Amino acid sequence: MSTLERGELYRRIDAGIKEGVAKAIAEHKRAGRSIPIWRDNQVVWLTPDEIPDAPDREDGGAPGVTKP
Repeated sequence: MSTLERGELYRRIDAGIKEGVAKAIAEHKRAGRSIPIWRDNQVVWLTPDEIPDAPDREDGGAPGVTKP
């Protein structure tokens, strides 16, 4: 596998992980479940109301993620 191919593979893996995390967070918010985050060197639980809304995208993807 060339360096270019490996870079594209890593980019696609990263995009998939980001999309999955964004979907999981959105599902927790919709279901009314809290999520833990790391803030100021400690775990902090965000209530569903404190979870920021993800911006909508025209292509239906997660924020900051481009479709392969």
